[in-house]
Amino acid sequence: MSMVGLLFALPNTRLTRRLKEEHRLLQDTSRPSAAREPNEVDQTTGGLNFITRRPRVEVLGDFLHVLKSAYSSRSYFDRCLSVSKALKVHPRFKPPWRRKMKYGLAFLKIVVKLGFRPSTSYYYWRNFLAVLFTRVSSLETVVNLMAITSILLARQSSFPQ
Repeated sequence: MSMVGLLFALPNTRLTRRLKEEHRLLQDTSRPSAAREPNEVDQTTGGLNFITRRPRVEVLGDFLHVLKSAYSSRSYFDRCLSVSKALKVHPRFKPPWRRKMKYGLAFLKIVVKLGFRPSTSYYYWRNFLAVLFTRVSSLETVVNLMAITSILLARQSSFPQ
């Protein structure tokens, strides 16, 4: 998984002290709010907690561009394929037949969502067949990773254009 976040000035750091001195810190980060745990920092939806030198709208626009690039169908599925080549899966758990049935139904849902969607079908079937014929032991893991794409695509469609 690619992790992308905005810079957040953490409490009691040199960055926070410098931003305070420059009057660029937007909130008091030394005390967590009642709604937030002391060690919880939201680097995506919370936005930046300081005044940027570049216009804020440019910084956030660049952030959206990075998110769209990192989670484009091609980029994401290419990373899944790379992971499949590096995985060495040795399954020890043998699920009972009822659970195998649930897994089978989940797999069919994934095939319908990704295997027939124009934006993902090529990459889905490319990865599925490549892993099936080269490293079948990692097939379940790669299919699970590719299933995450349907969640990402749903979220990506809510990004501002």
